[in-house]
Amino acid sequence: MDLVTLTVATDKIELRCNAELSEAERTGAIEKLRRFARDRPEIARVYIDIEREVDSPPPAPFVAKGQIEIGGPDLLASVADRDPLTALEFLIENFDRQLLRRRLSKVRVSLRAPQEAPASL
Repeated sequence: MDLVTLTVATDKIELRCNAELSEAERTGAIEKLRRFARDRPEIARVYIDIEREVDSPPPAPFVAKGQIEIGGPDLLASVADRDPLTALEFLIENFDRQLLRRRLSKVRVSLRAPQEAPASL
């Protein structure tokens, strides 16, 4: 079964989908991604692919893959589920954890006490 890929692009978001999503589901997915990107100003661009895996076993036929462009290395993630929108929800949660972890590591690095200069003779 060959599915047609649908691409929906906005200012920061590109959603590609070869799954059978209704117009309402696509609009809901774009809105979730738009809210996610709007609340995080460090995000430059979000790419999401929702695919139906034909060769995979029945429990996980949909895979949501994503890439977030930010300052520094891009964030990548992939999630599989029986429902495409649930896979998208889990993907957004995964990206949220990655962004939080990145922010916390930057805070830890910047809060280190300055090293004292060696005493002069």
